[in-house]
Amino acid sequence: MIAREGTARVGEITNDLRMFTRGAEHRAEVVDLSRVLNATTDLAAVNIRTRGRLVVDLGPIPPVFGDPGRLGQVFMNLLVNAIDAIEEGDPATNRIEMRAFTDAEGRVVVEIEDNGHGIPPAVQARLFEPFFTTKGPRSGSGLGLAICHRIVTDLGGRIEIASSSGRGALFRVLLAPQTGPLPVPAPAPRCTRRLRILVIDDEVQLARAIGQLIEEDHDVEVVTHGEEAFGRLEAGADYDAVLCDMMMAGMSGMDVHARLSARRPALAGRVVFMTGGAFSASTQRFLDEVKNPCLDKPFSRADVLSAVDQVQG
Repeated sequence: MIAREGTARVGEITNDLRMFTRGAEHRAEVVDLSRVLNATTDLAAVNIRTRGRLVVDLGPIPPVFGDPGRLGQVFMNLLVNAIDAIEEGDPATNRIEMRAFTDAEGRVVVEIEDNGHGIPPAVQARLFEPFFTTKGPRSGSGLGLAICHRIVTDLGGRIEIASSSGRGALFRVLLAPQTGPLPVPAPAPRCTRRLRILVIDDEVQLARAIGQLIEEDHDVEVVTHGEEAFGRLEAGADYDAVLCDMMMAGMSGMDVHARLSARRPALAGRVVFMTGGAFSASTQRFLDEVKNPCLDKPFSRADVLSAVDQVQG
């Protein structure tokens, strides 16, 4: 039994990683979002029924552009998170609401709200960060919300959250209505030459995923600690660019940049920072002061290639 669970868990993480590194590979079509939402609630209803009531209020909304399967994945993930947020044993009191409407700016808005235990501000700041999870090691890969964020933002939309501890949570997805011809996705930029790039991130799986994201375009080396990076540099390795996470244990992105500025100033100018969005006031001041680009996780392959091109000058 344990072996089977472990195998299934590895498969789940692998599938999530594949989705995260490939980004939004989707069919270009006009989607009746009401049908997607109804199908999603039908699938989730059985699990919700044992914990609370599901209230659905879908107003008239225009079609949107996207992949119905990917959009269904977004709302199923949000519903599953809402289910996990409410305690078992009180289905008469527990409540999950799904609402869809058009806002004053003409955008399609889908809200999923629960009256569960809520989400503290410190956790909210990292919710869409890849591999961050508050669930147990067997309950998720930590990529679900990052993938949702990727799908929605690739469509030009936005996910918002409003919550406080003990007062439930509200997730809001905003999408542009499809009113004109289908957009043609822009091809990912390609560098005119193959570069040697160093990735520094202390999240092992994420570091490897970032490497996989651009290995077709560049030669990538991955390390999980700043000291390891400087060990390679001191041994004679050279790189055209460095992708460096801002918040790492031991040596932060600011520390890496400071040491590079002292020892390899040219390479310090070719650092692309990566962040999950949660950092201190001093880190924000640093990012405001330096010229280096900063990518907010989760990002796409096109985002990385564009940033790498930018630091080549």
